[in-house]
Amino acid sequence: MQLVIVGLYFALLLGAGLVRKWFPKGEADFLLAGRQVTLLPFIATLVSTSYGWILGVGQVYAELGVSAWFVLSFPYTVGTLLLALFFAKRARKQEFVTLSDLLDRQYGKTVSTVGTLLFVLVCLPSMYLLMAGQVLNFLTNWGMIFSLVAVAVFSSVYLYAGGLKTLIKTDILQFVLMFGGFGMLLVVLVNTHGWEMLNNLPAQKLNMEVDTSLWYIISWFLLAAFTLIDPNFYQRIYAVNRPQTARTGLLLSVLIWTIFDFLAGATALYGLVLLPESNDHTLIYLELGASQLSPALAGLFFVALLSAIMSTADSLIFYSSVTLAKDFFHRNDWLKRIPLQKLTRFCLFGVTLGGLLICLPYRHGSSIDLFFDLFPITVSALLIPVLTAYFPRWNLNPGWSLLQILSSALVCTLYMVFQKELSTEWEILATINGVYPGLAVSLLIYLIGIWNPGPQSQS
Repeated sequence: MQLVIVGLYFALLLGAGLVRKWFPKGEADFLLAGRQVTLLPFIATLVSTSYGWILGVGQVYAELGVSAWFVLSFPYTVGTLLLALFFAKRARKQEFVTLSDLLDRQYGKTVSTVGTLLFVLVCLPSMYLLMAGQVLNFLTNWGMIFSLVAVAVFSSVYLYAGGLKTLIKTDILQFVLMFGGFGMLLVVLVNTHGWEMLNNLPAQKLNMEVDTSLWYIISWFLLAAFTLIDPNFYQRIYAVNRPQTARTGLLLSVLIWTIFDFLAGATALYGLVLLPESNDHTLIYLELGASQLSPALAGLFFVALLSAIMSTADSLIFYSSVTLAKDFFHRNDWLKRIPLQKLTRFCLFGVTLGGLLICLPYRHGSSIDLFFDLFPITVSALLIPVLTAYFPRWNLNPGWSLLQILSSALVCTLYMVFQKELSTEWEILATINGVYPGLAVSLLIYLIGIWNPGPQSQS
């Protein structure tokens, strides 16, 4: 029964990609849904694509308890509010297609090309293919490699014809499935066991005091600053019908995320009580659904998990493909004879393959490991250059900007590679994420470049 319901879900997504009236009527329609996305679809696609890391969410709630909200959600809430209040309307008025367009305008082609490669790195769907593979393997016992290949193939196929318009239509469906599935599970748990069961949890799981190092907490806030430069967010901001829609949609999305935080956190806490023997918290939602729901309801809940994951995976695949085709190949006058829409479709499969290859070494691990290995590099390299690009008075010249991006990415990468060896000499380094030295180098070069701009270099 569970496999039948999951199979119907995949068939429904595939069918959505074949609805002819949703096919794009031109390049702008394919890339940005004609810039006509209204408020409710904008909110649905933002919320659904922001919870792709759902198995990681369950893992962190299981490990930290209710205080997980402070490291998981609060930093992203702050980042989204800043994006809504200070950048969203400004971004929409500029009518770019990708964030690399902003870098190109302010810093030139070379900086834009390097930025594009970093955006593609962080937008590869590796984490989400890993989690979708974990769900499929849990249901089928096909083995992780076969499960990963299966979800990788499927995740790009239904984007081929429709582009962003189809993606947003499917996100609306997946938004409903996410909330419906988690809401249904929580209702069943409360009706069956009552809220009092949660009192059996250790006291530290029920208070907001985070039982971890301050360096760890701050690193979550620094990494959450990625919200301010998240290409997935900006693609949707560029696609809305007017600037005010972007701001209002982001603000309302914060409220809706908070509701889903409650659903995700409460169900994970029930899992801690009901599954005391579980040793793998990455599977806590899967084991909870299988043990507490009837086969039919469990199938619906697994679809809710897949909806959260797949809505993010397909969004990242599409954005990476667009920016690779437009900002890497076409901007550098490579493959110009291939129309952008067609080239983007080719890139869909290359991006999916890249994401698959990256997640294969992590197939027995956690999406959290992938998160902490990939995100610090891009946040370190691009946070300051992208945010200052909105304020020309505070821009570095192209030469300084290129040095800033490359140096911070290199320092962050080297630090993470050698962190284990370094921490044997300096124990404190074991708790300091690579985003710290990366951002420190970025800020240092920025300050030097602002005080001593030198001649305007050519990109």
